[in-house]
Amino acid sequence: MYLVNVTVGEEYAPCRSCARDSCKTEKIYEFNQEVWLQCVTNANATGPSEWWSETTDFCYVKNTNFWESPEGDFYRMPSCERFEDPSTGPDDGDE
Repeated sequence: MYLVNVTVGEEYAPCRSCARDSCKTEKIYEFNQEVWLQCVTNANATGPSEWWSETTDFCYVKNTNFWESPEGDFYRMPSCERFEDPSTGPDDGDE
């Protein structure tokens, strides 16, 4: 998998259940804490870009909360839309 390490640049960075400010906060990262990201997504497809990243904790942080710019600083950062949602995939018989 492709993972990127970034650092929180705000006092607190809420990690949410989906890529919107209105979603439930699952975890809170603190200033200068390192976070591992898996992919990026643009939460506002119809207006100005609002980029979020999915962390290895499987929650989303708004990219403006990081010192780095995950959607721009890292070559070929994968889009979250390219990964299948495990809850909607075919039954693989492991359950």
